[in-house]
Amino acid sequence: TFSHAIGHQNQYTAANITAAYGTLAINKRDVTLTSNSGTKPYDGTPLTDATVTVTGSGFVDGEVSDIRATGTITQTGTVTNSITFTANPSYAETNYSITKVENTLEITANTAAITITSADGSWMYDGGAHTKPEYTVTYNGTNIPAVNGSDGLRFRLPTNDTLTVSPTFTGIKDVSENTTANNTFSHAIGHQNQYTAANIT
Repeated sequence: TFSHAIGHQNQYTAANITAAYGTLAINKRDVTLTSNSGTKPYDGTPLTDATVTVTGSGFVDGEVSDIRATGTITQTGTVTNSITFTANPSYAETNYSITKVENTLEITANTAAITITSADGSWMYDGGAHTKPEYTVTYNGTNIPAVNGSDGLRFRLPTNDTLTVSPTFTGIKDVSENTTANNTFSHAIGHQNQYTAANIT
């Protein structure tokens, strides 16, 4: 709005002066916030990506800070890579039209080749039963040492999970019991459901 004054105002009739008011408006700033997506096989560590891309008009300097994505996932599955920011005192939500494009983070099953091999052994007949609960474990071709001493039943994988190998053969005593591949065992891995079943031999 405005007021007006005319020299010799009294020389004009009031009816012949019309005020036509213009319209002033503040338009919202359009801001699009986009988080990154990501995927990796299970490795025992979290998957995160805090990067957020800001497009559109952007925020006015100083009104927001700490724009980041907060998604995190460690085991198999998918989570939203949610976006947050800190509103400073000068920020007013009504001044912005904000669109969040929140992508996903995914952990897939571990597909590393894990091979467990039991030892060979032979003895001259002596009337006693013999076993040999000794095992070699490789992870993608790399040898994994035992973590609990000479029995070799527990192994620490690169994922920080424990692989436990348990003998299932009670022992061999007589020559008549000789068969191939008889030093059998079972195995269990911490977070077993994070591994594909077919990759453990």
